[in-house]
Amino acid sequence: MRERRTNLRAVGGLLSLCAASGLVLLAGASAACAAAPSPDFKTAREIITNAISDGGIPSIAIAVSRHGKIIWEEGFGVADAARHRRATAHTIYPLASVTKSLTSIGVMALAERGAVDIDRPVNLYLGKAKVWSPFWDVGEATVRRVATHTAGLPTYAETCYQDEPDCTVSPDLMIDRYAFVAWRPGDHFDYSNVGYGVMGEVLAHVAGRPYAEALRKTVFKPLGMRDCVTMPNRRIIATYGPDGVASPAREDVQKGASSAACSVHDLVRFGMFSLKDHPAGAKAILSDEAIDRMQNDTVAADGGFRYGMGWWVNADQHGYRVVFGSGGTADRGALLYLVPTEDIAVAVLMNTGDATGVSGKIADEVLAALLPAYGESLHAPQAAPPEETAPENRLTTLAGEWKGTIKTFEGDRNLEFVVDADGSARVSVGESPLVPAPRARLVNDTLLFRSFDAADLGTPDSNRRLHRLGFELHPSGDAYVGAVTVVPLDQGRDGDLLSYPVSLRRADKAP
Repeated sequence: MRERRTNLRAVGGLLSLCAASGLVLLAGASAACAAAPSPDFKTAREIITNAISDGGIPSIAIAVSRHGKIIWEEGFGVADAARHRRATAHTIYPLASVTKSLTSIGVMALAERGAVDIDRPVNLYLGKAKVWSPFWDVGEATVRRVATHTAGLPTYAETCYQDEPDCTVSPDLMIDRYAFVAWRPGDHFDYSNVGYGVMGEVLAHVAGRPYAEALRKTVFKPLGMRDCVTMPNRRIIATYGPDGVASPAREDVQKGASSAACSVHDLVRFGMFSLKDHPAGAKAILSDEAIDRMQNDTVAADGGFRYGMGWWVNADQHGYRVVFGSGGTADRGALLYLVPTEDIAVAVLMNTGDATGVSGKIADEVLAALLPAYGESLHAPQAAPPEETAPENRLTTLAGEWKGTIKTFEGDRNLEFVVDADGSARVSVGESPLVPAPRARLVNDTLLFRSFDAADLGTPDSNRRLHRLGFELHPSGDAYVGAVTVVPLDQGRDGDLLSYPVSLRRADKAP
């Protein structure tokens, strides 16, 4: 039965290819080829050319596959203005968070060899630097939970630019300083780059080589992805910020989360492998069953989506189940859509930020051209979404004085939080005076507040850029525990998101 299904997929791929190219094939297929209409990607092409001609996006590359065959791949615009290079389907773009899908595939490949048990603690597969916590049992932070963003690890991102010589790229320091379990493992989804920094180190440690080499040996090479590297690398396309200025070279500390770069040709090949098409030149590094587990064993995630191991899932995207990876920063954007029931992959890459969602619009129009029902839903008049009722803010139930501690790698910092009877709040960090805490709220037992002033934690990492502090705390006995995150203010380039453990108790119960 499996052989027959494979043959049917091959015929489908043959028909798609001949429809796209106009080829006349063997007698048995020529009539079908003659009848099969060529997909019309005119609308998607217009979105691309308009986005580039408007001057906001230097270049876009796209690739589309169906039934294991690439039916469209093309580069548009300027890959590098200084060198007058045009973009092609083989130009190498940063993948941002689509890297997570690659890292997960690598770890799962090791799991299939018996080198990793995804339901055992992640610390078993790390070196000297370990995931840690002042609050929770880190043994409950399993590889699977880290991969699905449910291990309790907090928000994090750290980038070193070439003009910042004081910035250190060290996976061990990342784990020692920032890979702490802030909330109970398994409690809820919280998208965490430090989690995938940890996943990258699992891949590196078990493979016995640095992450870049481990990813190349475990994923890129066996899958025939020749136009894939990790940052920094001179083969990668120039990227541009929202002001149109070329960005300096950079290196992400959380390598397993965001450091990969590929051509759109190789990214769609990766999509084909993830659809179980097994493209020519690709070895079967995972069983079809393992691919299914990565995409189907999911947890509830943000925005009504679900999340598997390295993959987002939209259960009903214009009538189809879409599995996808996406990522973007101020100077890059990447998207990979998979429609498993239709055996379609769409990859879109650009060398600037995707603030207006252009990549999603392009992918939507590609799917509309291939799937009439998708197009009908996409272009149908959309009913206004129902008004959402804001959840009740129960902050007044915490009225009084609260005291606690922020733990940093350079020592503890005092924290004071005062809630007045009318629900207004003030916060003090370190030795600073109390200042207003705007938008402080207690919603569904989660305590959230910010500090825009006097927000100096006194650590060199946090003080590299202007920032504010954002607190997210959850109840634990008579305390609230969680994380405070350093959130950089906009300065024209991607800033760091650095989190530290926080505990807070009523002043009369504080130690």
